[in-house]
Amino acid sequence: MKRVYETSRDILIVLVVTFLLMLAAQILPYIFGFLGISYQFLSSTNVGMLLTLWSEIVGVLLIIWIYRRNRQIVALDFRDWHHYLNGIWGGLGLFALVWLISVFLKGFTISWVFKPSSIGIIILLFGGFLIQSFFEELLCRGYVMGYFLSKDRTVLAVILNSLIFAALHMANPGVNWLAGVNLIMFALSMSFVRLIWDNLLINGAIHGAWNFAEGVLFGTSVYGTQNVAGLFQSHETGVSTLINGGTFGLEASLICFVVYAVFLGWLVNKYRNMNRHVGLRFY
Repeated sequence: MKRVYETSRDILIVLVVTFLLMLAAQILPYIFGFLGISYQFLSSTNVGMLLTLWSEIVGVLLIIWIYRRNRQIVALDFRDWHHYLNGIWGGLGLFALVWLISVFLKGFTISWVFKPSSIGIIILLFGGFLIQSFFEELLCRGYVMGYFLSKDRTVLAVILNSLIFAALHMANPGVNWLAGVNLIMFALSMSFVRLIWDNLLINGAIHGAWNFAEGVLFGTSVYGTQNVAGLFQSHETGVSTLINGGTFGLEASLICFVVYAVFLGWLVNKYRNMNRHVGLRFY
């Protein structure tokens, strides 16, 4: 009974702190609103999207500063650039695979929209997506997961951070049950990336590259939000949303579920081979 009480207390603490960290990370958008910059501008223009993405550096710096002495939460290794670059290529490749399958199954028609004058904005958006995704990784796989890993409760660390991550996106346009399942699948995958490599820079690389490929390179919706097509513009066709995900984007597609399942299976197998003699505690 005591363990149940302690676990419930810890979950409540984590939920409250997570909420406060999210509020703090949004301080710049609040300031933008106070200055008269509309939400419509921030969500539907290139400059607005850049401001929104890059503003999350506040949350990144805040978490790193508050927990700078806690390696379980701020699990960063700046020497591991080889794996970081592999993470970027992995994120790009995973999304490209999902997109190509959807295009092959006639989920999208595509048009080439790249202009040399767009190179600057594309580079800035790449940096912005890396920062925004890194904040989500620091929050979910860093703070939430690290809090329980420090108490040797790996299963709870994985489950709770995955549910929180999915909940953060459940109010987005076009979300449905399959999108929710896929969000949890992605979070579980990122949890095992954290367990295997113990470097949140790799998590941020995979996550950021995926979002960048989704919204900028291939011009599809990013979790139900506006894309900024930089290379291709993908136009939804009338086929089932199981193929293209509909308004929410490819994360709400059956194709994405299958790719996530294979990726997660590979990660789980890799983790089990590394930890054959390690027991996992929930409480």
